[in-house]
Amino acid sequence: MTIPTLLDLCLFSVCKSREGSQFLSYLPDFPRKRLGDLFRHEKLFQDNITDLCLSDCPTFSDDEFEAISFLKKLCKLNLSRCDKLTGIALNFVASLPNLQVLKLNNCSKVSVGLYFLESLAPTLTHLEMAFCEIRDPVMPFLGKLVSLTYLNLSCNRIGDSGTAHLKNLRNLIDLNLSMNPLVTDTTLDALSELHTLRNLNLNFCKLISSEGIAKLSRKLPSLSNLEIVGCDKALSEVKHRPLILLAEDSKIQARMISMVLNRYNFDVEVATNGEMALEMFRANPKYDLILMDVVMPVMDGPSCVKSIREFESQHSLRRTPIIIQTADTSESARSICLEAGSDEFLSKPLDKTAISLAKQLIQCHYN
Repeated sequence: MTIPTLLDLCLFSVCKSREGSQFLSYLPDFPRKRLGDLFRHEKLFQDNITDLCLSDCPTFSDDEFEAISFLKKLCKLNLSRCDKLTGIALNFVASLPNLQVLKLNNCSKVSVGLYFLESLAPTLTHLEMAFCEIRDPVMPFLGKLVSLTYLNLSCNRIGDSGTAHLKNLRNLIDLNLSMNPLVTDTTLDALSELHTLRNLNLNFCKLISSEGIAKLSRKLPSLSNLEIVGCDKALSEVKHRPLILLAEDSKIQARMISMVLNRYNFDVEVATNGEMALEMFRANPKYDLILMDVVMPVMDGPSCVKSIREFESQHSLRRTPIIIQTADTSESARSICLEAGSDEFLSKPLDKTAISLAKQLIQCHYN
């Protein structure tokens, strides 16, 4: 059993600190070589280092980096701006069985080794590779990292054939594709299969159009944050959130329901009676869903639904999902609503079931 020296303990303290890389980058040759030996042989390092930051260490080479593979407890590793590392370094990264977070920003020579990372597919949830000179041929390897929830691929040269592999990342929540000038609306078709995606950055993807963004927004009701600054073909007024027509004569109820829907990433337009709802639909038959009360002045809910279905039929429009809400939960009331043309029947007051149902109907509508 070895006894760590004072120098070893100082190096351990540096490695464990968040700012450790600021000191590691200035280490002379002897302490840095000593650090590699400690990674290989000293259990103090192997058992207690779970988060290691080596960013901004431009002198670190592949040979020195091999020692990292002995830190089997490592969960987070930051190698950003380690310019000398090549794809070989990822072979050593791939031997870390518990690695969850990997940052490789500005490591322009590592992308050719992405195939090594396939062994990390069960554990790796966070990957950053901005400014890494990534091209389409290596993207199939990224598509195998199925546990990823966060992926940053900004400032690369990825095109539609490369981004097509991202559709396999079904757990992805955050995706940054900003400043990839080759991606088009075809990329958005692939991303529309990522039903867990909430945050998407497409800033300065100049070939993305407003039509593509609108289509993506409709297919992904879960998408709460979409960034499109500098998308030259996209119009500023594109709708990012599903639009619901709410027909409710009670101002208090309308306000409460609207607040809940807004919280779950829906835009809401309110009609205070059935006739008003019908006229609003005729003026804009592109609502993603209609939420309709049964009892309303001027025109009741079932009559309004029936008129909407007739208008859709006359103009060859796609069927808009309609949910009727009522305090009367009897089977006869249900039959009247469904026969009028509604898709679902819900009792008041509305709860989270209504939100789930709304998302399900909208998704089915655009599939």
